[in-house]
Amino acid sequence: MQHYPTELSGTPLVFEERVVVTAPIDRVYRRWTDFPRFPEFMGQVKEIRPIGADRYHWVAERSGARHEWDAVVTDREINRHVAWHSINGEHHAMTVRLSALDGDQTEIALRVEYDAPVGQDGSSLDHLRQTGQREIQQDLERFQVSCATHWSVPAARPLADGNRRLLLAGAAVATVGILAGATVWFAARRRRSRRSA
Repeated sequence: MQHYPTELSGTPLVFEERVVVTAPIDRVYRRWTDFPRFPEFMGQVKEIRPIGADRYHWVAERSGARHEWDAVVTDREINRHVAWHSINGEHHAMTVRLSALDGDQTEIALRVEYDAPVGQDGSSLDHLRQTGQREIQQDLERFQVSCATHWSVPAARPLADGNRRLLLAGAAVATVGILAGATVWFAARRRRSRRSA
């Protein structure tokens, strides 16, 4: 029989996970520093809103409970890493490290820390660790899918004004040509059906 201590309130839980995404490092970095968009791929994060001076208010749900805190960005190096931690409420911290790979791929190393709810025993902590690790893996999988969806096609460049007019003129000519061709086809079909009747 395994023995679990009973007074482990506030025990820090630490999760580390890595994933490779098909997207250039600069785009991955921009996405990881666009905090208000985190709910698009982080399942427990419900809202992040800026409150000024590199500070953000977070709202998350974990184990059926709502958690809110303010966090501040503590370290960042463009296209390399970004880190932040809570400045009130429960302890929360996250670090994202990026490495450029061949073929417009980027490796993401994610570290997430937060305190376990007060009063958890060892058995509950084991469950929280397993659940937390699975959630982090799922978040990174969603991020990976969003990279494949959003960045697999090169972004379109805006057309210069003259090119835009040329494109619109070409589209208009093509539309007229299609309509004229369809009109001729329907007229010929109608004549054939009248002859056979």
